[in-house]
Amino acid sequence: MINRKKYLDTLIDMVDTPVIKVLTGIRRSGKSTLLKQLKDYLLESVADEREIVFVNFEDLNYININNATSFVDEIVSTFSSDAKYLFFDEIQFVDGWEKVINGLFTTGKYDIYISGSNSKLLSGDLGTLLSGRYVQMQVSPLTYSEYLRFNKKGSLAKYIKFGGFPGVHINNSSDAFKKNYISDIFDSIILKDTIERYSIRNIDLLKRIIIYVTDNIGSVFSASNVHKYFKSERRTVDIETIYTYLEYLQSSFMIKKVTRYDILGKKQLKIDDKYYLGDHGFLFALFENHRRYISGVIENIVYNELVYRGYDVSIGKLNINEIDFVASRGGSRKWIQVSYLMEDPQTFEREMYPLRKLNTKEDCLILTMDHTRLGNYEGIKVIHLEDWLLGDR
Repeated sequence: MINRKKYLDTLIDMVDTPVIKVLTGIRRSGKSTLLKQLKDYLLESVADEREIVFVNFEDLNYININNATSFVDEIVSTFSSDAKYLFFDEIQFVDGWEKVINGLFTTGKYDIYISGSNSKLLSGDLGTLLSGRYVQMQVSPLTYSEYLRFNKKGSLAKYIKFGGFPGVHINNSSDAFKKNYISDIFDSIILKDTIERYSIRNIDLLKRIIIYVTDNIGSVFSASNVHKYFKSERRTVDIETIYTYLEYLQSSFMIKKVTRYDILGKKQLKIDDKYYLGDHGFLFALFENHRRYISGVIENIVYNELVYRGYDVSIGKLNINEIDFVASRGGSRKWIQVSYLMEDPQTFEREMYPLRKLNTKEDCLILTMDHTRLGNYEGIKVIHLEDWLLGDR
């Protein structure tokens, strides 16, 4: 295990504050490990380890706890009178858990930490019970800098290929093991976080949609195009169903939608979104020829890194041109192009053109894997992807 300083320090700062701490994020991103690390931190200061209660609802010992009644009967009723710090991992498996957590919170006796693998963990009628009583932190798979601390023999090439799930990089396992590990995560997200949660019947359609999105990573997405694709395969599906399934996949953190921003009109557009993966390692698991997706993969890496660094991210539209990412934070912006290789003069000019049209002194960057064009071109910085990933936050 490594100390994921950004997350752990945030949790430590919130210890004993009168709010429920909620960790969300894609499966196997490290939420459970963070809670355990915080538990270990607290064990150094508590007078009695019974002050800490830790329950993982994926553990076989708690498999029968699936509703509010059994939650109270089998766990809450067994609390030591000394219990103070409560950890509930993967709590989404318990129907009506919000009622129990709300009841525990209102006693004023407990400092509560919960985790779940669904972005809609606190949505719906029950979620309103906790409104204003919680803070939420989204946990992502390993960034490149974290990955290098996790695996001393790591490299950018391996990170691009295998992604950031910590379990993939625990040891020098074979490619076959890594592929099976990521495939298992994929199947768990599809089954437990999507099919079971939303009672989906058309499982084949759901899988085809996620394959389509993954196959077109970083490309402009239109539900009508997906509709035409299925129609060409003689499959009948309405556009509304496609959008619904995309929302389900977003809620499980499998995919992330990025909207387009009209730079001249200064407004968000409601069409032609893009989708990126919660972890780019899914491409390695799903496709044999994953190398052909390299341009989309490095875009995916840059997008997730920007989100990790606290930026709000959009796709920039400048007349007929596009800027890959408009990243906003604290009143400032970065304008970012991502290009795998730029040795060809036409490619270089194509990437430079929309940034030159901006006429801004804010940060304009081109991130690339190419070493031939690095430098500063009238304020537009061309930076190697690895240098940027390891650079200033």
